[in-house]
Amino acid sequence: FLQKKAILLSIKFHKNVIYTSNDIKNKILNYFNHKNILNKTVIYHGVIKQKKIKKKIIIKKKIRLLFVSEFQKYKNHENLFNAIQIAKNKNIFLTCMGRYQKSYIKYLKLKYDLKELNIKIIKNNSHIKILNIYKNYDVFIFPSLCESFGLPVLEAAANKVPIICSNLKVFKEIYGQSCLYFNPNKSKSILNEINNFLSLNKNQIKNKINNAYKISKSLSWTRCGNQYYDIILKSIKSYEKKN
Repeated sequence: FLQKKAILLSIKFHKNVIYTSNDIKNKILNYFNHKNILNKTVIYHGVIKQKKIKKKIIIKKKIRLLFVSEFQKYKNHENLFNAIQIAKNKNIFLTCMGRYQKSYIKYLKLKYDLKELNIKIIKNNSHIKILNIYKNYDVFIFPSLCESFGLPVLEAAANKVPIICSNLKVFKEIYGQSCLYFNPNKSKSILNEINNFLSLNKNQIKNKINNAYKISKSLSWTRCGNQYYDIILKSIKSYEKKN
């Protein structure tokens, strides 16, 4: 609540505002009556350029899912765990990696038999180590309930890992048909998309991977930095003309 108030107040006092997606821009601008007085720019995040990746697509019964995110309620680990619990599929393996509070992990362990469900929880590693882990998994899954961008999804795309994620507007804006989408509020919807992925053939999976990878290649940190730099220069020039 306080973060929301601080952001809206900050935007009110600044002429140039940068957003991480059109989705978050539109949501924030709904709070302002005079939208035209704001200089609005969308700059997507970037991803570290990866070495050339050769990803072999092997159709198999066993599926290894990866979810990279801090453990917070809105990240929606519970609905994902519920989906795996409903599935009763011993061939689904889930690894969740990210920062967490011991109290929340204790709560999850009391609610779910993680060993029985083949769910592994790993505390956050360094960013470089995480980037090297993506390619070891069959699918990246991201059930978050809200995001302004969702950087781990882009990192998965850059590592040529097929993506199953929430049907949030921001993901559809950036990735289009490159991902499989589910309703994050419904565990059965999450499970349906996991099963849907398992029904795809090699060419269908390859097309999803290649399309997402092309998008990731266009979104570098260099491009992002240059766009920020251009806006700073324009702001300085505009200020100098007025003074």
